[in-house]
Amino acid sequence: MQSRATKAYEQAIENENRSVAHATRNLNVLKVNRKMIGKVLRSLDKLIIGDDRMYLMANNSLPHVYISMHDLESFKDDRLMRVLDHLAETMDDMKTEDWAASINRDYRFTSSTHSAVVSAYVKSDSPTCRKVLVGTELQTVEKFEIVCD
Repeated sequence: MQSRATKAYEQAIENENRSVAHATRNLNVLKVNRKMIGKVLRSLDKLIIGDDRMYLMANNSLPHVYISMHDLESFKDDRLMRVLDHLAETMDDMKTEDWAASINRDYRFTSSTHSAVVSAYVKSDSPTCRKVLVGTELQTVEKFEIVCD
């Protein structure tokens, strides 16, 4: 019979082996798709200016490109529109999700070979975009404490 210590050690080794296997799969996704990724990143790099950032990772057998753009005048800012137009021309599907608290909109693009997300953040003092209070929400949150007899 194994001790709890031995089981804990073996589970830790098993978990790390799974992590290594996962990282190896993601690394292989990047290596196998190197040419396509290079082409995508170079085309986007020509459009991204200033402090805008571009990141790349792999997950679920696909490369994922992330672009972060800050201090935009609006969601129609030329910097943003150049990137969105390019992605719309080269990818299949686009969905958006708004995050009003941070005046942020995420644009999610997908294709059979990769995905891209553009996180666009509008300036807090934008003349055209602002967050507007549309309601309030009251939540009841249960609070507990430990009482021992």
